[in-house]
Amino acid sequence: MEALSTTQPELWAGHQVTVGETKVPFIGRVETRTDSYVLAKLTRHGGNIVLEQQACAVSFAKVAGVRVQMSQKALRAIPRAIIQFNEKDHYVRATPWVVGWNSADVDKDGQPGLSIDIKAALCSGSLYVASTSRSSAVGMWENGQLAGDIVVQTDQVMLGSDSACLNFFSKDTKDEQRGRFAYRKVESDATCERLLRSGTWPVSAGLGSSP
Repeated sequence: MEALSTTQPELWAGHQVTVGETKVPFIGRVETRTDSYVLAKLTRHGGNIVLEQQACAVSFAKVAGVRVQMSQKALRAIPRAIIQFNEKDHYVRATPWVVGWNSADVDKDGQPGLSIDIKAALCSGSLYVASTSRSSAVGMWENGQLAGDIVVQTDQVMLGSDSACLNFFSKDTKDEQRGRFAYRKVESDATCERLLRSGTWPVSAGLGSSP
């Protein structure tokens, strides 16, 4: 079992991969996959582990010919998640946590909410969204890393678009994704930019992904 006596902050890199389903116009329900790469300050307090994490990169699998992307500016605007884990009976369980934003211009691009870029053969542009994600997780210490299962429930509200076709087809959504997460300690001076430039993320939640 990992020692939990120190209270000095440490820097950890994390990877989360979740899969679910969404409904695509004219096609039906299709599988989705999201890979999130984070850098977190980890502090231990007795049996509690607190992670304060920032998003470094997010990758959305291409679905039905549609590519979803977020700019670095949008990523940096996502509110930081604060996650508290408690270790008991060999498991590390997280208190459910919420991350989200409303219709305020969080990424300061002059549009409501946060902007997401959509690229498709017949319909491309930027969507403006508000989002609330509720997550729960349970894991264990494995070979020097904290890894386990995660469930993410997301309510997304469409606030507008710069594309008429996106405005027509886009709707508010409620989705649930399930998957895996993993965290591993990195050097205290590590940054998102440096880790991403290295070409290999320090930890993998599995399923063969990379940033």
